[in-house]
Amino acid sequence: MSDPHDPDDVHGTWDSRYGGEQMWSGRPNWAVVALVSDMEPGRAVDIGCGEGADAVWLAEHGWQTVGVDPSAVALERATASAQAAGVEVDWVNATLEELTLEPGSFDLVTVSYPALRLEAAPMDRLRALVAPGGALLVVHHADVDRERALSHGFDPDTLLRPQDVRQGLSPSWDVLLDESRPRQFSGGAGKHHRDDHVVLARHRPSRDVIVRRATTHDVKAIRELVRPLAEERVLLDKHAVTYYEAVPEFRVAEIDGEVVGCGAVHVLWQDVAEIRTLAVSRDHLGKGVGGHLMDYLITDARTYGVRRLFCLTFEIDFFVRHGFEAIDGQAVDQDVYQELLRSYDEGVAEFLDLEWVKPNTLGNTRMLRQL
Repeated sequence: MSDPHDPDDVHGTWDSRYGGEQMWSGRPNWAVVALVSDMEPGRAVDIGCGEGADAVWLAEHGWQTVGVDPSAVALERATASAQAAGVEVDWVNATLEELTLEPGSFDLVTVSYPALRLEAAPMDRLRALVAPGGALLVVHHADVDRERALSHGFDPDTLLRPQDVRQGLSPSWDVLLDESRPRQFSGGAGKHHRDDHVVLARHRPSRDVIVRRATTHDVKAIRELVRPLAEERVLLDKHAVTYYEAVPEFRVAEIDGEVVGCGAVHVLWQDVAEIRTLAVSRDHLGKGVGGHLMDYLITDARTYGVRRLFCLTFEIDFFVRHGFEAIDGQAVDQDVYQELLRSYDEGVAEFLDLEWVKPNTLGNTRMLRQL
């Protein structure tokens, strides 16, 4: 979807690509038709929808559909196609990185022949969009000619590949299909390709985990989740007023109405935020609740506009699986460091690794993730 040949002007680059005659055949992708026809319609989003054939087909078959593409030119054609078909599609002119759609709100996410830069962590973003029980369908060209791709401004080694899709799925996902199939030709700019590689995965619900924004009524449950971890000095216990003040930063995970997990994103500075108070009840450890919460928290951080996400943790492996790396030293320059010293927030002092809070952070690893 985004063009690595000119990453600073993705919208303009794709508008230029669509600037001539219609690029694609106007017919839906064969894999979408074959694999989605038997699914129960719900909410769907087509990432990199181009001229809209897949999104229009989904809408025609009962899906409440969003089509996303960085090219306004392509979306003009998509809008005309939807009008001609007599269906409604919500068109969004954006890259995947720019999207601010609610996490976990789609029963189906489709991506056909993506040009998504690996450095932008596309799987994190795609995975976060899918609701528990929902499906992710990614269709790639299986026979990419590297030299031809390079001549068109695409380096296949820097873009999302089928193996990246598989590796980007957490244990709470079931891969239903992962294979190459002969392509059923539909013409258009991709007519020279002979085979497609299709990955279809379903997000397995963990007894229907629901992640939502916290309210003041959740503070008691959050404190109960934190209490045993505070006793083990894994997390710091805090006064009730501190949690009430931080309610807008929190999300909670619940199963059958019971809060079983929590986590927060606290903005530290213009480009950096921190994951705080990530906790899951002992009865639900190892069931994907923490990973589900993390997907939402990462999306929240992106929505706030930060580019880096910090954590201080004993759970190194968990955070590594979610793209964090251990760091030494400070994560901000000296000018920002001096500004942050003005904060009365104890968590900021821990972020700065000040001497007086070292007893709180003993044994923790400082980790950072680029968004």
